[in-house]
Amino acid sequence: MKRILQLLTLFIFALPAFAQKTTTWSGDKTATGNSNNVALATAKWSQPHSICADGSGNIWVSDDDNHCIKLIKSYTVYTRVGCQLAPGTPGSWGYTNGLSSSAKFHTPRGIVADASNNIYVCDYMN
Repeated sequence: MKRILQLLTLFIFALPAFAQKTTTWSGDKTATGNSNNVALATAKWSQPHSICADGSGNIWVSDDDNHCIKLIKSYTVYTRVGCQLAPGTPGSWGYTNGLSSSAKFHTPRGIVADASNNIYVCDYMN
């Protein structure tokens, strides 16, 4: 009887977990592409993969099919590292160590920020 009560209690507490709501925060699945310096709601993405926050509250996203890293700050999306092409064009991939627009990625996926706000990226295809 005790085991049944434990399972019933566990089930009751698990019910609210199924009542969560999902909302699109940015982008549109029918309009993929690349965008820079645009409002969060109208930004275009092409397979965003990973997300992290730095110590300043900025959000960083690896956009693996655009081969770039994007920054979300104050409801605006900026391409910060990797492809810096004209808005609406897909990113070009490559392998180049460097800063900002001189760096090139080929399908960046994992991303993390350390305590000093350094951003580390796993470049999947390189």
